Amino acid sequence: FDEISSISFSPNSKGLAISALSNGKSKIYLLEDDKIEPLTSGDSLDHQPVWSNDGEYIAFIREKDGLADICLVSPTKLVGQASSSLSSMKSDSQDGSSTMTIAPKIKEEIVILTAENGHKKDPFWSNDGKIIFYSSDADGLYNIYGYNLETKEVAQVTNCVGGAFQGATSPQEGLIFVSYYQGGYSLYLIKDLKLSWEKPEVAATSTTIAEVKSIEKPKIKAYERKFSFDWRSGNFVYNSS
Repeated sequence: FDEISSISFSPNSKGLAISALSNGKSKIYLLEDDKIEPLTSGDSLDHQPVWSNDGEYIAFIREKDGLADICLVSPTKLVGQASSSLSSMKSDSQDGSSTMTIAPKIKEEIVILTAENGHKKDPFWSNDGKIIFYSSDADGLYNIYGYNLETKEVAQVTNCVGGAFQGATSPQEGLIFVSYYQGGYSLYLIKDLKLSWEKPEVAATSTTIAEVKSIEKPKIKAYERKFSFDWRSGNFVYNSS
């Protein structure tokens, strides 16, 4: 590979999902049992894989036709996978770098979760696996949003003037993220997370790569309930009005 940018371990620590750049294309790969298998293909840029807690799905960012969406791929449900042994990697360049040829799969199942306007990044899962959180600049600044896998609804979690990104969840503490304030970056914590869900204007779709087409960007609805940060008190405020 020319570059490996992201790594995510499976819950049982037996598999590794990576985003790797090869021939100008960034794709998601699965490393398991001394084999490497491509999970995505096509002309999109796929990166930032994050494994679900039950090991059934990998969430990732897909950039295509000016959109950056949250997508899912199931490594346990792929059909016609082609794999290459890691031990077959050989060094045939002057600098000793490894090269590998990986055959494409016959079929891949991709679920597009978010197709509204805004650039998405930094996906992460809720502890129960029911929500995928991510950062989006749909309102002009990056803030944390959540996508409910059961109801297919979206909620805006933060409303920070310094942006909110690189989030994570803790089983004991809540949701933590990075925000910018007064010339520096700091970590912030939301302990009691309350969300107001809205139906997105573009529904999730299951499709093969060949059927993925450019999606028109709809306007995202304004959310009535948001967390905002009170700079005077240094606390997050839940706006219910």
